[in-house]
Amino acid sequence: MTPWNDLIKTALLGTYRASLPTDLPAPWQPNLAQLPESDQETQFWQLCALAHNYTLVGQTPPVVVNPPTPAPPETLPPCTEQSRFLLETVLRHKVEPLIERWLQRCAARQQRAPAHLLPRLLELAQETPAWFGWIQRVAGERGPWLAAWRPEHYAPLGQSDEALWQTGRPAERKQAMKRWLDHDPAQARQAMQENWSGEKSEFRVDLLELLSPHLTPEDEPWLESLLDQDRSQKVREVVIHLLQRLPESQLNRQMTSLALSCCHFKKGGMLRKSTLDITWPDCFTPEQERYGLRTDQQRSTLVISTLISLIPPVAWEQITGLSPDKLVTWFQEHDLMQDHLNDLADAVHARRNVDWARAFLNHSQEQRFLPLLELLPVEERNTYLLSVVEQSDQNAIFTLINQYAHFPWSLALAEAVLSKMSGGYYNADPLKPFIPFLPLGILPKLPDLKPQRGYYARHWDTLQATLTDWLHLREDIDKSFQS
Repeated sequence: MTPWNDLIKTALLGTYRASLPTDLPAPWQPNLAQLPESDQETQFWQLCALAHNYTLVGQTPPVVVNPPTPAPPETLPPCTEQSRFLLETVLRHKVEPLIERWLQRCAARQQRAPAHLLPRLLELAQETPAWFGWIQRVAGERGPWLAAWRPEHYAPLGQSDEALWQTGRPAERKQAMKRWLDHDPAQARQAMQENWSGEKSEFRVDLLELLSPHLTPEDEPWLESLLDQDRSQKVREVVIHLLQRLPESQLNRQMTSLALSCCHFKKGGMLRKSTLDITWPDCFTPEQERYGLRTDQQRSTLVISTLISLIPPVAWEQITGLSPDKLVTWFQEHDLMQDHLNDLADAVHARRNVDWARAFLNHSQEQRFLPLLELLPVEERNTYLLSVVEQSDQNAIFTLINQYAHFPWSLALAEAVLSKMSGGYYNADPLKPFIPFLPLGILPKLPDLKPQRGYYARHWDTLQATLTDWLHLREDIDKSFQS
């Protein structure tokens, strides 16, 4: 322990229970000899004064026997002075979406960040692993060189994704696998599968979610094997979800065959309604039970929910000959299916079926179906979410946009959201994640949204000023990398 830590220990325990430190630095000795004889308490305070003065006078820098090798010559051109100023600004104000935007634009232009900002960027790479790849691309040659000198504080920029996958922290390994899947999916899959049983169940779930955008029919045999070998219920649920994404998977074929054999549709006429008779089998096959169907609970609501969520929506089109739009309308009135619309929506979401998602959202503005919104084109998302925002209570706005509005906003949607916010005590922080999505056209309209009531108006002035600064910074960042 250092003398100062020893003195702190004595202060906590008291001079009666803890002795004064005796192993003191050599430079203290001349001063200690000059201290007069006194009781322990006085000696303690004298040592504290001496220690304090000792820390104030500084110390001789250590002699470097082996000076570090200079950083290699840079190969990337530096960013412009304007870009440097903008990065300093967004770092100083901690505007995370704009920091990420700057890194993306700089990497796209194949330029490097200013050297004096590298320490902070390396810290951010450690704090926010999702930015690691961007920072690695803009750090130049000096970034990995600097990171190697402070591995306890800085992210290991010099390591490849393959090396990080083997040695990194969980968050670093996850991001390394994400990047690895982007540039070499075959090798990444092999590495993921090699040590699968050695990973924690939560991490296995994360890995399967990373695989989702890269899913191919070649993944089916391995996914099917996980249903038998992996003990985690959550892992098996994600595996089933991935198998649903594969149109020709064994799961989809079996569930389609089951639906066609158990469901019989009779089209109505002038005087009678259409009917759908469903007769589930007396027992499920072992293959069907692997997907969560339980024979001992065959007639329970839980099993019916599972069945409907597993059956591909296109199977209902084959059974009835109706379009998704007409089927959603009909199911809303059907005695059995109206109680399982959530399960049908889950099946639609799992298959990423745009026609069915559009049919659900066109017939209902219930928030339980809003997860289907991400399947629609951006223009349709804007139109639908605008109608929901206009009918929603002010307190529900942030829940709506946080869950469903991570896409470029239309001017009408931006006006509707900000108009709702103008009637409350809101600051700009909740809007920070949406800076990349707000249209610049909203800037001249902000003064018109100012509320009339004085106490709301003052809050709006602050929000408007902050939002204006952020959007101008975003515009300046984009322009600085276009020249």
